[in-house]
Amino acid sequence: MKAEKERRRKLERAQLLADERKRFTRELHDGMGGHLVALKSILADNPDKNALCLELVGQAILDMRLLIDSVSDDVDDVGLTMGMLRSRMEHQLKASALFVSWNMQTLPAGWSLQKGCSIHLVRILQEAITNIIRHADADWVEIRTTGFRERGNRMVRIEVADNGQGMNPEARQGRGIENMKQRCEILEGQFKLGTNPGGGTLLRIVLPCQKE
Repeated sequence: MKAEKERRRKLERAQLLADERKRFTRELHDGMGGHLVALKSILADNPDKNALCLELVGQAILDMRLLIDSVSDDVDDVGLTMGMLRSRMEHQLKASALFVSWNMQTLPAGWSLQKGCSIHLVRILQEAITNIIRHADADWVEIRTTGFRERGNRMVRIEVADNGQGMNPEARQGRGIENMKQRCEILEGQFKLGTNPGGGTLLRIVLPCQKE
């Protein structure tokens, strides 16, 4: 009897969360999303005068879409999350003239993060890629995703390597890197940011996946 009540409670809670997630994405898309798209269209009519505003609005729209994607019901799957991120950031990466190699061949299908936590992975990688575009002076980046087992547990290792100028060991780390570390802690993962053996910077995160 007690077990049945607990099972029903979990089902009800899961349904409430699913309903709230759908409501949130609908409101975000129909409200702020519509305003941003309309504003971008207006600014596009005068690209010379509004270039900076147009870029900022484009970034806001990208961020909104990433957020909506990351709270969908099935995106806790690491492969789907990586694919979504690649699709959403493709235009920005092309505009930056940065050659990007996505390597996910060794990631088994169906490996998922903790429920509802894919947004943290998206934010970590989004910050890493944005930092490379803005600060690394790189023309090449490789994003590698590997699935493996450790003591019988599913694990995923994600690496972002570039051929830029590398990190200044004496430079003060910005808030963005600290936020990346905190998000990795939420995912109960390991975070390492250092020098790429071939030159440039290497970010490596190792995350546990849900148990089978």
